[in-house]
Amino acid sequence: MGSYKKAKKYIRKNKKTCYVLGKRKKKLIDLAQEELGIIFSPQHRDFLRSYGAISFGATEICGLVNENFNKPSASDVVWNTLEERKNGLPSKLCLVYRFGNGDLFCLDYNSLNTDGEPRVVSYRHDSEKEDQEYEVIAEDFGDFLWGQMECEGNGPF
Repeated sequence: MGSYKKAKKYIRKNKKTCYVLGKRKKKLIDLAQEELGIIFSPQHRDFLRSYGAISFGATEICGLVNENFNKPSASDVVWNTLEERKNGLPSKLCLVYRFGNGDLFCLDYNSLNTDGEPRVVSYRHDSEKEDQEYEVIAEDFGDFLWGQMECEGNGPF
């Protein structure tokens, strides 16, 4: 079973500890893609459509809150990504998680795996843009999400 399917199964079985925002409509997902200038991968699109956003333990995975992308929201993937782009985040990165040390974990739409899914990479604000080396955190969103669930909010992998 793939990691994303394992994560979905975990969410179904742990409704008391996995807090999901709720399903999101295609129209909102389309608006988010337009605003960010990227097309969400199949796994990420399914996550957004099925859950909106999710938190479990101390972990909060950014998702879609509503179409007001200018209103600050720690849970919103669009607002977070747009805010970080003001600080130099490249346009092909989509923020999905803020690590406690200030690193950002992002879907890298410049680096797709063999299934066409973007890898999850770390982005460091303390590195110059031209010196930035993206550490691959997970091969795709499903691996990242499942890895976070396995350690139940105690940090990545």
